[in-house]
Amino acid sequence: MMMNVLKVFITSLCAFILQACDDDGSASDNVNPTPRCEENDPNCEIHGTRSTPIIHDYSFEEYADGQVVEFHWTQTLDWFLPHEEHKWGFDMDPYALFSEDAVFHGRDVYMSVSDGEFAQINILVNCDAKDRFSLRKIDKDNSTVLTGKEACSEGKDGMIKKSLSAGDYAIYYGDEEQKRYLHIKSYRPDLNREIFFVKFGNEKDPDCIGGDGKTGCYTKDIVEKYFDKVMAQVVVGGDFKSVEPSEVGFDEGPLLVDLTNSLSEVYSFITTSGYAAPIVAKIKTDVLLNSNFGIKDKKEKLTTETQKIIDKECSIMADKEQKENLKNSISNKKSDCERIERSTNCQLSDEGDSFTISCPQDVSSEDFQEYKSKCGDWLSYKKYYDDEEKRCNNDVSDYNSAKNDYDSALEKAKEKHLVFGINEMRVNWNFDGNGGNSVILKNYSSFVTSCKYADDCSSSSNEMTMKMKNSCSGGETSIRLKVIDVLTDDSFKASISGHKKGCKYSIYKDVYPHVPGLERAAQLTLPSTKSESDKTVIGGFVWGCRLTGEASMNTIVHEIGHSFGLTDLYIWPDDPTNPRNYEGYCEEIDESGICLTKYADFAFDEANLMNYSSPNGMRLRYRPLAVAKTIDGELIDKKGSSGFETEKQWDCIRSSVDCFKEKN
Repeated sequence: MMMNVLKVFITSLCAFILQACDDDGSASDNVNPTPRCEENDPNCEIHGTRSTPIIHDYSFEEYADGQVVEFHWTQTLDWFLPHEEHKWGFDMDPYALFSEDAVFHGRDVYMSVSDGEFAQINILVNCDAKDRFSLRKIDKDNSTVLTGKEACSEGKDGMIKKSLSAGDYAIYYGDEEQKRYLHIKSYRPDLNREIFFVKFGNEKDPDCIGGDGKTGCYTKDIVEKYFDKVMAQVVVGGDFKSVEPSEVGFDEGPLLVDLTNSLSEVYSFITTSGYAAPIVAKIKTDVLLNSNFGIKDKKEKLTTETQKIIDKECSIMADKEQKENLKNSISNKKSDCERIERSTNCQLSDEGDSFTISCPQDVSSEDFQEYKSKCGDWLSYKKYYDDEEKRCNNDVSDYNSAKNDYDSALEKAKEKHLVFGINEMRVNWNFDGNGGNSVILKNYSSFVTSCKYADDCSSSSNEMTMKMKNSCSGGETSIRLKVIDVLTDDSFKASISGHKKGCKYSIYKDVYPHVPGLERAAQLTLPSTKSESDKTVIGGFVWGCRLTGEASMNTIVHEIGHSFGLTDLYIWPDDPTNPRNYEGYCEEIDESGICLTKYADFAFDEANLMNYSSPNGMRLRYRPLAVAKTIDGELIDKKGSSGFETEKQWDCIRSSVDCFKEKN
């Protein structure tokens, strides 16, 4: 029985580790004048690989790695274009601006505003058709809000700024609708998304202390500024709380990742982001189970009360399911007793430790014995239940109180959005000296990624320079660690000389921040979901490694977006916000499809925040977008039907219930 009590406790914790917003009443959609397959659903549109790259006017040679470059909108049609004074969301499909065949992609433009505010929009009018042009609000009056004559007389070259209220608008030529629509969505401000931020390293870096984010360095204030800038598109803002490393069990300075113990067995699971991330999962668990930030005290109290239940053999009374099963069994036994009592007219007198039976003289011996057996069985079980309930009452009450406190704390911990802003990182192994020239170390996969991000590591020879400290002399020396052999269970034999038997040693290396054990991941989020069956995201842990340039800010906001339910996006091979699709950017495409280029790896600001690969832009969109598998960036097929899965990002951020969720 107690195994079941313990199982409830352990399973709750495991679900917390493995998984990794309430509906806020945002405005419902206004009437959309376009049918289902014209609502910008990518399942209804045809994308393909361009036969020729996109011609451009960008100066690739001027851009730096991680730079965010302004996207150049093409202005060729009667169109809605962004205005610099509009501070909320603007969603126009840039693909629509590159050929007349693709115009249908952009027939719907979406804007967001805070309740009661007006959208600021540039409207471009073909002045050759000014006498026929009108912009009408789609309501019962179909009222005209702008004519072509107004735009061409008051604007510049047919471009005019207009302030518009929430609602749906359409362009007309005369009385003919042109299938170019503007939808302005009004949202209640949601500016208090609580996010806990821990900064590691770069305490003395001036760019990190007072910079604007363009160096890629992470501080609470810089990341919060970029989060608010991006999420303003959905009228959402952050309430960032600064957390000291000591509050989550770490020292000041670089984030120390201890690779001494094997984690491959205990934490080797696939996270909801699609990666096996045992080391990050272990750190998340340690943080959320510590005493300052997490639920350590509640866990320890529950462990103590659980052991008391075991020691006093009160397991059945402490387990609700088994206790209820026992009560049902007693009730059934009582019913059996009463059934015979009615047929025999026998009577039972319960005297506590014993009972007496009286029956009419004509009751047969067989019926008497059956009555005695059934009723005696019932009274025996009833007495056992009453005695156990009385004996265990106080202990069970204490256990239930501890269990409720733990469950409540666990739920609150799952709902936290915790971000590690990792500017500096150090990897470490501890071992006992043996007097020889080699030692066995754990987590070889993490050595490989650490080597990749170290400045003096040779990946071909599997060796790198490290610092070594010992407990005997307290001194520190430089050593050259070389991998001799890769063993099973992600362990490896390393050549290390100069260690004495009986002394304890620590070797460490400062490396560029990365996700330990994962070569392809720039950053990582372990989201928390409501339950194993309900994959709605309610929080998460962000492992945010400093990258290069301003796009580094978009990437960490991308990861925070995962903790609110946003999904990675598929990148179409003809996406105009991807520099790789432009003439001259790629000098060569290798066999694995990688773009080889002499230019910097930059991002357009119009590129989506949640694109599968970095560097990322800052755009979030209302229209449905094709989501991708994080593990390989491929489309996700709809289960049970044709097509692929999509997500509407504005709806998702407003309420994670509306995000895409993997189906079991």
